[in-house]
Amino acid sequence: MSSNDVDKLNTMINEFKGCVAMSRAALYDRKELANKTDQSIRDFITSGDNLIKKYHNKIDYIYEKIAQIARFVKKQEKKSLKKRKSVKKKSASRNS
Repeated sequence: MSSNDVDKLNTMINEFKGCVAMSRAALYDRKELANKTDQSIRDFITSGDNLIKKYHNKIDYIYEKIAQIARFVKKQEKKSLKKRKSVKKKSASRNS
């Protein structure tokens, strides 16, 4: 083997080592990015859970008040309907 062949072989080996080093660096960067993304997702979920815990009781309270108002309105509508029916019956019986 001539020295030219040896030099070419060394050059190819060095290029291959460079490619391996770049690949390792890219994989490391990708792994770091994945870890940061995972942590960001965990932080996001945790903050969402905290908000739910913080506002859960308030939302339940508001929902209960809305339900109470709806029940009250329904009762009032029934009372009003009964009054209208009784007034119509009274006026019909007077006209007869």
